[in-house]
Amino acid sequence: MDQKVTAIIVNYFSGHLLKDIVSNLKKFLPRLGEIIIVNNSGEDISGHGDAITTVLCPEENLGYGRAINFGVRNSKYPNIVALNPDISIEKWDFDFENPPAKKFIVSGVKDGGLEYPKFPHPLYDAYRFMLFNLSKLFSPIDKLFGTLRLDPSIDFQPVDWVPGALIVTTKETFDAIGGFGEEYFLFYEEVDLCMRARLQNIEVLFSPKISYRTFEAKSSSCDVSEVKTVSEAESLRTYHHKYSNRMMTFLSVSLIKSWSICMVVFFGFLSKLFSSKKIKSKVKQYRIYNNRLKFSQSLGPLP
Repeated sequence: MDQKVTAIIVNYFSGHLLKDIVSNLKKFLPRLGEIIIVNNSGEDISGHGDAITTVLCPEENLGYGRAINFGVRNSKYPNIVALNPDISIEKWDFDFENPPAKKFIVSGVKDGGLEYPKFPHPLYDAYRFMLFNLSKLFSPIDKLFGTLRLDPSIDFQPVDWVPGALIVTTKETFDAIGGFGEEYFLFYEEVDLCMRARLQNIEVLFSPKISYRTFEAKSSSCDVSEVKTVSEAESLRTYHHKYSNRMMTFLSVSLIKSWSICMVVFFGFLSKLFSSKKIKSKVKQYRIYNNRLKFSQSLGPLP
């Protein structure tokens, strides 16, 4: 059986990174058969095509999960490495010819860390969402309730879900799961993918055989634009409505909405005392929360 690999990169205004990540993949991935770049931006990146690199230009921005689905549908080979352009692989000892299971999802050591995220509880997600730009306050909560500590001496360890920065799988596995859910935004795409995998008894694993660095994602993680804020909030609600307890989901969304109202009042008061543009932008940001986070009366039980 042909064990060649298709690498799929999602480009979103990251054209300046593509040369390095393509070179990195060619250096580290054995049996690399093709690289597919899904262009989610209006950038002209046609110059990055070569003998094994294809640039696909959909008519619209598909988002991360939908773009990976698009890339997998257009791939030639049975093994898939899906990744962001803002990473650099540093170690690759993973062998598709000796997989950990018949069907699997694997990722590796990210930025030297050995902590992986757990499936989010609704209340954990509410606190994460409210304290997204207050890392010192959120960090203790995250360590207690949000992460698993992993052993670097074990080749493959089960985890709840893996980051979308680098996902290693097979076309057979991806198709069996049904690909990424296209109704989600940010990490809920990966969480939902891995939840559906686990429900089908498909292995979701961490492996120290793979390690990589990220070098631009931290800047984008601090972005609190309207589109990102609203899309993430709606994904939070959609995910927990699907998988979590009805009451906990209702309470989680209610907490976020209450927090948003308090922040609007607080920053509104400050904006009357001070003429700071930064304060006024914060007021606008929290009004976005308040106006758009309408939790549905139709929140039902687990499907």
